[in-house]
Amino acid sequence: MGQRKSPKQLAKYITYMLGRKPDEFGLVPDTNGFVKIKELIKAIGEEEGLRYVRRSHIDEILITLP
Repeated sequence: MGQRKSPKQLAKYITYMLGRKPDEFGLVPDTNGFVKIKELIKAIGEEEGLRYVRRSHIDEILITLP
């Protein structure tokens, strides 16, 4: 099993996924630029080494990081 990313590292990866290359991960933002959390978690879970990520990890990022 690979090493888990810190919340800061995970936030950087999610920023890349959503901000730079959402189509590369199969994410299609709506007309306002938003992606559903369920779709995001599914896309993250398809990445090697990130299958452990759950909603609680996203919540932790939102609560702890500026």
